[in-house]
Amino acid sequence: MNYISNKNSIFEYEIKKSKFIAMLFYTESSVEIKNILEKIKKEHSSATHICYAFVILENGIKEKAFDDGEPSSTAGKPILECIKKNNLVNTLIVVVRYFGGIKLGAGGLIRAYASSAKLVIESVKDSFSEYKQFEYKNLEINYSKFEEFKHFCNINGIEIISSNFSENIVLEIKYKKGCEFNFDSYKN
Repeated sequence: MNYISNKNSIFEYEIKKSKFIAMLFYTESSVEIKNILEKIKKEHSSATHICYAFVILENGIKEKAFDDGEPSSTAGKPILECIKKNNLVNTLIVVVRYFGGIKLGAGGLIRAYASSAKLVIESVKDSFSEYKQFEYKNLEINYSKFEEFKHFCNINGIEIISSNFSENIVLEIKYKKGCEFNFDSYKN
């Protein structure tokens, strides 16, 4: 089961004089992620590193981890692992680091970035809700339009879950979330 966070969050802390600012965002597209990252880069232009990871459901599952100059797999990958461990989707976590003068080493960096991601996730855990990949709708359709509606469903990937035949046909349908259909012409 996948989850989303219904609110964004920021969590800040310090490790050996380095300041880490972790930010969690709900996002549904690569374009949104790009816009968020551009804004953060402007706001934190003096930061040493702006590392991030995301998992989004956009034409399948897309995920990415970015280290922004930290040693390979010491920043983005630990952030990504925290996202996946919590079964989060449509989630971007950015960790901004201001270097404090003391090197943390590879192990220290992995712990710092993983801790940053974990803490920002914990700060919004009460807002998690189950990610629903599908939407459900009940429709009442006239018998004369039923065959035409079934054809419409077949070509648009809409599943008829149940049907109740009485004065009209009452259907429960299921379709991919985010798809927009106009059912008005089939309604009674």
